[in-house]
Amino acid sequence: MKKNGFTLVEIISVIVVLGIIVSLATMSVLNILEDSRTKTNEYMEGNALDAALTYGLDKLYLTKCPTSFDPNSLKETECSKLVTIKYLKDNAYFADDNNYCQEDSKILIYNDSGEYKVHTNDHICTK
Repeated sequence: MKKNGFTLVEIISVIVVLGIIVSLATMSVLNILEDSRTKTNEYMEGNALDAALTYGLDKLYLTKCPTSFDPNSLKETECSKLVTIKYLKDNAYFADDNNYCQEDSKILIYNDSGEYKVHTNDHICTK
């Protein structure tokens, strides 16, 4: 006798295998998307810090900070200045058309023994 078609067990087995393959593929794609989001945030944060440093070198004259100066305080002094992402964007030092970085995030520019440096306590780009 000749069989025509598949049994119910065969069909269910194929569906289960396909479900496993789809779930594995979905997890891989989600991991790739998360990795790319993290790398984009890191890239944008680096660009924002570079923009703040460029602004500092271009527009600021800061005295040398004393050795007791703590950049983690994020305080403006004669040797440091706070800028926001919004300020850098408004003054064409930083472009962030997709708003990866929070505009109210603060970056400290300071003079560390004659070398301008930047510091922030937060992750400023977290889209």
